[in-house]
Amino acid sequence: MAMSVEQLATAINEREWVKIGRWIQAGLFAYSNISGRTREFNQATLGFDFEFRQFLFLDYEYCFERTEFEEMKVFFTANLEKNPLWFRDYERIVADVSNQMIEYSEPFIARDFAEKTDEELIEVFEGWYRTVNLAQPVLEGYQLVGGLLETRIRELLASALEKRGEPLALMDDYIKRLNIPKKKIGMNQEEEELLQIVAELQATGTTIEVPSPTDEGDALPEAISEAIQSGLPDETKERLKKHFEEWQWISTHHFIGDPYDHTYFYCRIAEMLGQWKKEGQEGWKWQPRDCASELRTLAARDDELQQRCEKLQRELHSEKQLLLYIDIAQDLSYLKPVRVDSYYIAWTNLRPMFVEIGKRVSVTVDELMLLTDKEIVSAIRERSVDALSLSDRKESFAVVKIDGELEMLSGDRLKEVNAKLTKRDYSSFSEVTGKMAFEGHVTGKVTVLHCEDDMPNVEQGDIVVISMTDPNYMPVIKKCGAIVTDYGGMLCHAAITAREHRIPCVMGTEIATRVFKSGDVAEVDAVNGVVRRIERTHD
Repeated sequence: MAMSVEQLATAINEREWVKIGRWIQAGLFAYSNISGRTREFNQATLGFDFEFRQFLFLDYEYCFERTEFEEMKVFFTANLEKNPLWFRDYERIVADVSNQMIEYSEPFIARDFAEKTDEELIEVFEGWYRTVNLAQPVLEGYQLVGGLLETRIRELLASALEKRGEPLALMDDYIKRLNIPKKKIGMNQEEEELLQIVAELQATGTTIEVPSPTDEGDALPEAISEAIQSGLPDETKERLKKHFEEWQWISTHHFIGDPYDHTYFYCRIAEMLGQWKKEGQEGWKWQPRDCASELRTLAARDDELQQRCEKLQRELHSEKQLLLYIDIAQDLSYLKPVRVDSYYIAWTNLRPMFVEIGKRVSVTVDELMLLTDKEIVSAIRERSVDALSLSDRKESFAVVKIDGELEMLSGDRLKEVNAKLTKRDYSSFSEVTGKMAFEGHVTGKVTVLHCEDDMPNVEQGDIVVISMTDPNYMPVIKKCGAIVTDYGGMLCHAAITAREHRIPCVMGTEIATRVFKSGDVAEVDAVNGVVRRIERTHD
C-alpha cells in the first residue's frame, strides 16, 4: 500500500540525503537508475551483496540516503584496501556492462518491428531493459570511485610534493597536468573526424557552393544539405554515410531526443567550409575556413598537454604508486563519458522498436519514455496508455524509493509532497568554493544552465554556472569565459573539457546553481577555487 502524502513527505524530510548530481532525463531512465540498484543487479555487476532501500530523484537531482551511501563507500574502500589494483577491475566491469548494452542492441539496427507480435516486442524490450539495469550499479558508483581515486592521488601527491620541497598549493596544478585522457572522448572525436573530411575536400580543391543568406534570412537547412550533397564526390558521400551512422546518437541523452539526420551533418559541413558575411553595399561575401589549419592547432594543443604530462611524469618517476593511480585516472577519464554514451548508442539502435511500440499505443517515443518498464509492457498488451497520467508526467515527475517501495510521482501527489518538503534558503549567499580544474581569473555575466533548452542564452565570454556538464553542452562550453559546477571531481566531464580547451573552471561547489542567477556579474578565481557575486541583477 502506497504511503500517504504526509507519510511520504515526512519520510523524505527525516532522512539525510547525499546529492550526487543533477541530470535532465526521461522518466524511464530515472526509474531504471533506481530499479537497477537492487541486490540482484548490485551482486551481478559488482559482487556487492546489498540493496538500496532508499533513493530520491527529485527536481532531476539524484540523492542517496546517507547511511546507504556510506555502506557503498565501505564496499569500494574495502576492495581497494585488499587490492590497490581493484580500480583496474572496476574499469573492466564498466567496459563490460557498457559493451553489453550496445551488443544487445546491434542486431536490431534498422530492423522492421512492424511484423513482430506484441509478445515478441515485449521480449526484445525486456531484454534491453535488463542490460540497462545491469549497467546502473556503475553509473553513479563512478562518482564515488572517482572520489576515492582522487583522494588516493592527492595523498600520494602531497607526499611527493613534500619530498620535492614544493608547496601543497601546487597540487591542483599537478593534477591538471597529469590527468589527460588517453583517447579523444565523444563529441571531440566526432568533430575532429568531420573536420578531417572537410580538410581533405579543401585540399583537393573540391568546389561546393553553399547557398547564401538573403535579406529574408538564412538558407533553409534542407537547401544547404542538398547543395552540399550535390557537390561531394561519391567516395566522400560513402565516408559521410558511415560517419552519420556512427554518430547520429550524439543528439540524444538519458532517453531524450531524436537522433540526428543527414541534414544536420551536411549543415555542419557547410559551417566547416566557411560562412557568409554581409559587408555593406557589397552584399554577402563568402569567407572560407581553413580546416587543415584548425586541425593542426588542435593537434599542437594536444601535443603540448601530452608533453607537459610526460615531463611531470618523468620528474615523478620514483613515485610508482602515484603514477599507477594517475594511469588509472587517465583510463577512467576516458571511460566515464563512454559508459554514459553506451546507453544512448544502444537506445538509438533500438529506436525502431520504440517507434513501433509508440504506434501501437498511440504515443510518441518521448511520451513512451515517461513510463516505467512495467507500464510500457502493460501498454503494449492493452494497446493504450493512461492519458491523464501521461499528461501529469509531461509536466513533472519524481522517482522515490522509501523502505524498498519504489514509486514514480507526478500530478497532484507530487505537488502535495513537494509543498511539504523542507527547503533551504540560499538568498543570503554571495560566494561559493570548489576545486580548480583549470586556472584563471574571469569577471563576467553569469548564465545559469538548468537544461539544454537554456543553451541559446549563453553569449560569448559568459560565466556558465551548471549542475554538471556533459557532451551535449559542448557548443556553449567552447564559447564561455569560465565554468562553475555544483558537482564533479578530477574525472568529471567539466574538468576534462576545461583542461582541453583551457577554460577557467571551478567544480564541486555543490550550490552554485542555487546561489547565482542568470544576469548576475561574478568573479571566478579558479586558482583558489572561489566564485563571488559582485553585482546582483535579480530580485
